Amino acid sequence: MREPKPKKDKNGVYHIRFRIKSKDGKVYQKHFSKSEWRTGKDAVNYYNQWMKDEGLSTSGINIDDLNRMYLKDTPLKQSTYDNRVLVYNKYIFPVFEKVVADKIEVKDIRRWQNELLKMKSKKGKEFRDGYLKAIQDHFRAILNYGVKLGYVNRSPFAITNAKRGNERKIIRHYTPDEFTQFVNAVDKQIYADFYTFLYWTGMRAGEVIALTDGDIDLTSGTISVTKSFYHAKKIVIPTPKSKNSFRTVVMTSEVKRIAERIINEHSKSYKYSKKAILFGFDQHLIISTLQFALERYSKRGGVHRINLHGFRHSHVYMLRKMGFNPFEIAKRIGDDIIEVNNTYGQWFDEGQREMVKQIDDMRNYALKIDENDDYVANVLQKEVGKA
Repeated sequence: MREPKPKKDKNGVYHIRFRIKSKDGKVYQKHFSKSEWRTGKDAVNYYNQWMKDEGLSTSGINIDDLNRMYLKDTPLKQSTYDNRVLVYNKYIFPVFEKVVADKIEVKDIRRWQNELLKMKSKKGKEFRDGYLKAIQDHFRAILNYGVKLGYVNRSPFAITNAKRGNERKIIRHYTPDEFTQFVNAVDKQIYADFYTFLYWTGMRAGEVIALTDGDIDLTSGTISVTKSFYHAKKIVIPTPKSKNSFRTVVMTSEVKRIAERIINEHSKSYKYSKKAILFGFDQHLIISTLQFALERYSKRGGVHRINLHGFRHSHVYMLRKMGFNPFEIAKRIGDDIIEVNNTYGQWFDEGQREMVKQIDDMRNYALKIDENDDYVANVLQKEVGKA
């Protein structure tokens, strides 16, 4: 653990703050300030003497304690928090549990990264790049937090980059014809309506599950996206994924008809209010149930299997084929342009062939004009010679 950095207030008095782990394992904050300190070194010397007198550990905090502090001090959505805990317990804790945070070196991180690349899922598949990045990003965040508090001199992640697998992600999606084939096989109305909403709006599954009748404006034909849905031990209705996710989505005619029909049905109930859940009235749909049904209906419809997020991919694929650019797509689906390019860049690469074709056509046209100009010039020159 590095020495805390003293600070001087406007009156010229030095202060020193730090967090420390006591013998019983508790972590707490201390603050010292004395008017007789003339320099920052006086404050540091006092700190070192106090540590020695108290018999407290100066060897630093271990990764497990630092992770707990990080999770406690960092505001995270419930779903993100649960994922971070899972990632830590499975991939970081077993290797670095008792290791002092400031003792972790670049070689330790690289050895750990190489082991990550060898790991496989329960189905025997290599981890996706996104999952590998999520694991390493959490470890990076823990160590950066340690740097901020003074427990770590320098994060080894500042020197080594995150490692990724070689496998390119295959984005599974439905074309409009495939979706029609799929949805015709769905025999439960609420599921058919839900899948149709996903496909033709590009919204996330959690965003659609969280919709209430009050989020639908039938006059303007729009959907107000202001919340999402998360279900683990209990149901949570958090804000959407990011600030870009707060948006207004214009409905297609089919989506609008579905919304209007559902709201009309809801309004017949004596319990009705605008807070009624669009899909379920008084009870939310559950993502795992929707995914299980999706697999069953895709098999029945004779189309390949996708997951719920695949409907969002399908919407982006359709928009790309229609010629919309990343900015327009990002605005509709509630992402930023960087995220759209990172996720769907392979689809936008296809546009380069059309670009090159148009460039070649333009060049050939220009060459043709040049040739005609030369021909006209030669004719004029001959006519002048005759005169």
